[in-house]
Amino acid sequence: MTCYNRVETTIRSLESLLRAMKGFSYDVFLVDDASPDNTGAKVRERFPFTNVIRGNGSLYWAKGMRLAWETAVKQGDYDFYLWLNDDLILKRDALSGMFADYDKAGSVIVGACSEDEEETMCSYGVSDVSDKKIIPNGQPQKANGWLNGNLVLVPKEVYKRIGMISGEYTHARADYDYAERLKKASIPFYGSSQYVGVCKNDFSEKMLGMTLPQRVQMLWQPGYYNLRDLWLIRSKYHGITRAILSCVHLIYMAVRG
Repeated sequence: MTCYNRVETTIRSLESLLRAMKGFSYDVFLVDDASPDNTGAKVRERFPFTNVIRGNGSLYWAKGMRLAWETAVKQGDYDFYLWLNDDLILKRDALSGMFADYDKAGSVIVGACSEDEEETMCSYGVSDVSDKKIIPNGQPQKANGWLNGNLVLVPKEVYKRIGMISGEYTHARADYDYAERLKKASIPFYGSSQYVGVCKNDFSEKMLGMTLPQRVQMLWQPGYYNLRDLWLIRSKYHGITRAILSCVHLIYMAVRG
């Protein structure tokens, strides 16, 4: 896990993790990227077993997750590595369901997250080749598009083959990059059979309150709208033409709001 300056959110997510991991043997590695609210220290007070790693304030999600993973690898030889976003509230049976899916599929399992407890809409998970989200149907479903890194179960064998999250990206896109590397190595990945919990995607709501200069500024700031990260992943896996078209489209979306 990696976090920045939202201690209550992080603690709620960790509480849900403890409930979901009951009966499993595990260690928790959390990168606190120099949070002004001292998230890491407060988490350690509440959960003394947590391995808290201090960041320098410029790691964001991608580099923070990589640092947590690097620390875990140095500490022990684990059978699985679990990515968890600190704003995801897990259902009690989320992890038992994920491991059951792994027993069926035998590869990477990506948790499908819902917008609300009623599970009316999928917020994060996996997609098909046309970028359409794959909705849980009771069985693990093979994906051939992208994956979101909110909750991902990576077997040790997969890590040994393709490594950990890339440190090339400033914040977003590192999960998309991992999906591309899985496909390149012919390693399948699957969406979970059931929703694993609630993780609201409120980015569109935040965009509505932004001025045009603020939206344009997002193109240079760490996040999904970062042009540099988009150019990197598109040019790396899909060619220069696709990279140019994708960046033009992103600029259009930022300006349009």
